[in-house]
Amino acid sequence: MTRTDEELVTRATAGDLDSFNQLVSRWERPIYALAYRTLGREEDARDVVQEAFMKLVQRPLELPAEVRGDAALERALLSSWLHKVVRNQAMDTLRAEERRKQREERAAERETARESASAIEEGDTRAAVERIIHDQGFTNFS
Repeated sequence: MTRTDEELVTRATAGDLDSFNQLVSRWERPIYALAYRTLGREEDARDVVQEAFMKLVQRPLELPAEVRGDAALERALLSSWLHKVVRNQAMDTLRAEERRKQREERAAERETARESASAIEEGDTRAAVERIIHDQGFTNFS
């Protein structure tokens, strides 16, 4: 017997591993595709999908009474909910990656400035100027 999404969510939330596995089998492919299209990296997409299923079990979607028992409506609402969770988690991942890149760039800039200052302090002005020219991408002087 094929269970509805609501039945599977209810049973999975109560700890039924088989119901959870059926939900994963039913929904993993479409939400992974969304995560991968958004992020472009398999590992990040898998993490986002895993997070979505954890949220489904920890804080399940509550279906309105008028939808319960209508498998097509249940499926549509769960699909929307899962896609929203995946999209939001993927966007959070992208924002975190951008913040990490910015921190790394600032750290690299500080290190370059320290190296330049150190070379000047050591009396190696020529090396400091050459490093700055190279780092700034200057290639042609008239």
